[in-house]
Amino acid sequence: MQYNLRHRNLPAHIIRHSLEVLSSLSERLNPIVRELQTQLGRTLYSVNDVDEWMEQNILGLLLDIKTIKQSLVRMKKYWHWPKRQFPTNEELIREVVKRTRDG
Repeated sequence: MQYNLRHRNLPAHIIRHSLEVLSSLSERLNPIVRELQTQLGRTLYSVNDVDEWMEQNILGLLLDIKTIKQSLVRMKKYWHWPKRQFPTNEELIREVVKRTRDG
């Protein structure tokens, strides 16, 4: 990604592309999750066990995808990005530069 750390800016085409990728991933993942839940709950394990496993292993991923999509949608609403959208975190910038140099 081309995230400008100093200006806290992400180009619009990257936002659109990321949103498309996340939407596609979400569309493919949701039916798989439903099918997995149905088949495992019907044949191998109790429904409660399947629900617990899904909550521990899959729900976090789905919530992360949803949160990132919401953030991208909010970012997509901006027509004009201010020069300094948010205050920069100089300590974070130093850490990223240090990691980049260290390889």
